[in-house]
Amino acid sequence: MKLKHVPALLIICLLSALLPARAFAEPMVYKPAFVQTVKDNKVNELGGVLVKFAAGRLQKNDFVTLRLPDGFIWTTKDEDAGKNAAFRAVQSSEQWNTLMYDFDSIRYGTKNYVLVPSKYCGIENGFYKGDKPVFSFAALNEREVRMEIIEEMDPLRECCFYLYPERIFVAWGYEGDIVITVDIPDSPDLVPGSEAGAGLQCPEAGTVYAGLRGQKIGAIELIEGAAGQAPSGASLTLQLPAGARWEKLSESGDNNLKAAGSISGDGRTAEFKFTGPSSAPASLRFEDMEVFVAPELKGGLRVRAGGTAGLTGELRVADIVRPDAAFVIGRDTFLLNGKEEKMDAPPYVKDDRTYLPVRYVATSLGIADGDIVWYPDEGAVVILRGSGSVKFVVGSKEMLIYGKPVLMDVAPEIVAPGRVMLPLRYAAQAFGANIEWDEMNKTVVIKK
Repeated sequence: MKLKHVPALLIICLLSALLPARAFAEPMVYKPAFVQTVKDNKVNELGGVLVKFAAGRLQKNDFVTLRLPDGFIWTTKDEDAGKNAAFRAVQSSEQWNTLMYDFDSIRYGTKNYVLVPSKYCGIENGFYKGDKPVFSFAALNEREVRMEIIEEMDPLRECCFYLYPERIFVAWGYEGDIVITVDIPDSPDLVPGSEAGAGLQCPEAGTVYAGLRGQKIGAIELIEGAAGQAPSGASLTLQLPAGARWEKLSESGDNNLKAAGSISGDGRTAEFKFTGPSSAPASLRFEDMEVFVAPELKGGLRVRAGGTAGLTGELRVADIVRPDAAFVIGRDTFLLNGKEEKMDAPPYVKDDRTYLPVRYVATSLGIADGDIVWYPDEGAVVILRGSGSVKFVVGSKEMLIYGKPVLMDVAPEIVAPGRVMLPLRYAAQAFGANIEWDEMNKTVVIKK
């Protein structure tokens, strides 16, 4: 096969996926001074570009998606590599989040990378905060990568970065300018349809714990401006990023309009089919929907809307947290450093008290099994910590913390197969840990 040689002017196409919510000018993009010629069906090095944003244009939790044309790949393979090799070496989220510091810049990425200078033309760069990362990257698929702003932005300071796409697989038969789209939603909490059509919103994002199953996201609301804007037979799809999957959906109905959901084979896409149409403007609420998020994901969890109902864009539905440990009421597994572990005594609620298994709480705080001692004659468990200890006696409201008695208003209990259970408040006091309660997910979160 004879290779085509096509001129490849790297152009950045700035799109706003959602309706304007803030009155700021669109970013300025500077094309490369030298236009390279590249080969199709091969990995190529493309020219770098500078992208500038007006002061206040981006804020914390906003995001920018860098999108290659169909058939292209962000890869780490060497130049001239073919498609299969390029696909096997897609630049991962971890590689995009690889950092390199200099005295006046910070670089994100490996073969393809974003460079953030401390200044541009002598002006302080709002994206530069020394050795503190401002972006969190997520590789959505082989041709899309998302940059999320994870630090507060100075509303009075302009921002910029250089994009260097140095290992890009160019699709076979591609001709003309190569366009990288920089997709910039103006509102992460609103997805409008047509100008007068229905819209989606997530009024309050939830919290999900990376590595833990069955985590609830914030409720998603569909709001019609007039009856029939979500027609019967139309569909709404909600796609999660790579590394996340749907585990539970909800159904919704209002004014004769109903929506029932199903989950795709890979778990990433939820599809809702509408039946109706509505007899009056409808407001559908999809709540208590649950997801799983892989341990390596972080930042904001966003879903991409699509389908035949004409709703497109992205919604921020949760913040991803990675605690040291997390326990879910009624579940016989717990999360430890991003990995799910088995236990034989699940937490429970009794008389409005949340009870935790003492042994597994101690384990989550790095206390070795050999330092957890059970004395059957006393019905007591002793936790050794450094030169001191913590002691609980089943049925007694007094615990000893480093020899000092502390009076509790309830006593520890013992449950099968012989696990001592302690109320949340006193577990935190005994171990000096930061223990929080997440009511939405019925989850106890431990941070050392």
